[in-house]
Amino acid sequence: MRTEEGAHVWRRTEQPHNRAWKDRWPMWGFAVGGLLSLLWFLIRVIPKPSRAMYPCQKVAFPVASTFLVWLAGTVGSITALRKAKRCFVRSRYLLCAVFIAAAVGSVWFAQSLTIEETALADDLVPNAPIGVAKGANPGRVVWVHDPDATDWVGPGDGH
Repeated sequence: MRTEEGAHVWRRTEQPHNRAWKDRWPMWGFAVGGLLSLLWFLIRVIPKPSRAMYPCQKVAFPVASTFLVWLAGTVGSITALRKAKRCFVRSRYLLCAVFIAAAVGSVWFAQSLTIEETALADDLVPNAPIGVAKGANPGRVVWVHDPDATDWVGPGDGH
């Protein structure tokens, strides 16, 4: 329901409601994406651990592990702040300060695990060989072409 000014209001109370959830969708999008990547990784890798080398799993694993670190930091800080509030009500100020420090520490720890230096394109050397060359003539690339490998004559053949 809209008022004359165009603001959204609740039907029963005629009070304007907050539409700030539109501003929070990226946060929930990252959390849902992290949860889905964690589920995808676990469903695919637990039955057959060699699937961890698949490219899709190499993409899903960092997202899933970042989600787990974020979740641990969030749950740890919320738990510590609730215990700090309980201790403050009971006038146990030293224990309250310890729990507040634990809350800040858990958030700091989660942030320190997820912040990495970005890789710049200037740091990469183009056409640099990777690994150690082996064989009779190390470092050589061999191209092989066998015209008798297939019998395809063109697009009209259908094979």
